[in-house]
Amino acid sequence: MKKILTTLATLTVLATTLSADFIRVEAGAGMWNQKSVGFFNYEDGSVSARDESQEVESPTGYAWVYIKHFLPIIPNLRLEYSKIKSEGRLTSTGKILGLNAEVKNLPTTLDMTQFEVIPYYNLLDNTFWITVDAGLAIKIINYHATGTGEAEVGVNGLPLTTTTNIDAYDETGTLPVPLLYARARVQVPMTGLGIEATGKYLSDGGDNTFSDFNLKVDYTLDITPIIQPGFEIGYRVITMNADIDDGSTKTLIDYSFSGLYAGLMVRF
Repeated sequence: MKKILTTLATLTVLATTLSADFIRVEAGAGMWNQKSVGFFNYEDGSVSARDESQEVESPTGYAWVYIKHFLPIIPNLRLEYSKIKSEGRLTSTGKILGLNAEVKNLPTTLDMTQFEVIPYYNLLDNTFWITVDAGLAIKIINYHATGTGEAEVGVNGLPLTTTTNIDAYDETGTLPVPLLYARARVQVPMTGLGIEATGKYLSDGGDNTFSDFNLKVDYTLDITPIIQPGFEIGYRVITMNADIDDGSTKTLIDYSFSGLYAGLMVRF
């Protein structure tokens, strides 16, 4: 019996070693047909504003690179690029330059370009066709928010009238967001088909959260032993929730960006 158990243990270790990827580089790029849903509220005692998303579909590009090596102490690396966009309408009331003003249906845009650096470790590395990774996603968001265009305006109780060329704001900035990262993948045996889910999440334990989840199916074409092209299709959801009250101002953010994506990939 002892000899049988030893043999089984040896075969298990050998199978795990043979199935693991010692050095692997993967890359992919495609289009994400994302749609924004949500709103932004702001109050400071004298001004109240609400920006409501128009739920417009916006095709945007994405790209990723996955690098795995055989050194156990040094983390592996994944790099990602993507862009999300919201088009909304702003309504605000309050004092502007000493006047009681009301603005309705001011066009707004919010563009966020995301660059991500993800160091991670393999918990399971294609062990019996299952891969599990865990790490930290460092997301750098470059944002550009505008509120400009034709809107309805009323001053000191006068009826709302249509006007043009209102420039309410034009802001840019950079926001770093660290998130916990996890990835799980199942490779269907004897095929090029893979099923993969990834998740990134941050929370302060209350109402402020940031999440980024996607589920995809990909297929790799075994044309050559060195370079293997393929394609992927999936669904991605990014959510941003914040409820900030510092006594003088109140800010409430509730946005989600979701939709199907598809692209090409290559494995080395």
